[in-house]
Amino acid sequence: MFDPASGRWKMLEVLLPTQRVSHDCAVQPDGTILAIGGADPSVQMFMPTVDALMIQPRDLR
Repeated sequence: MFDPASGRWKMLEVLLPTQRVSHDCAVQPDGTILAIGGADPSVQMFMPTVDALMIQPRDLR
């Protein structure tokens, strides 16, 4: 994840509960990241779901 405030990339400590590709993302004011829609690459089906991630990033060095 890129942190524009520091200009640095950070590694996420969590993964999405469901693997997906071609999804949209949004960030809520409290820092929660939303993974929206996308497709399951193993069956190539659209996923009408939203996963909310509360993250604790660590610096990449």
